[in-house]
Amino acid sequence: FKQKPVICTKFVFSGIVDAVSNCIEFNKNLRILNLEGLPLNDKYVESIAKVCDLHKVIRSVCFAF
Repeated sequence: FKQKPVICTKFVFSGIVDAVSNCIEFNKNLRILNLEGLPLNDKYVESIAKVCDLHKVIRSVCFAF
């Protein structure tokens, strides 16, 4: 069993950012957000950070790559 490579495209990452933003916005129980290992550029990180700041439910965020 060999693992297939993941194709990192703008379409894939914009979908990830949209999904994470929706989770933050509509899930009031979410406290820890770990996106470690995703090669998100500054634009995507900023977008997620803005949603975190607006909803103030997240206590810990990790964007480490």
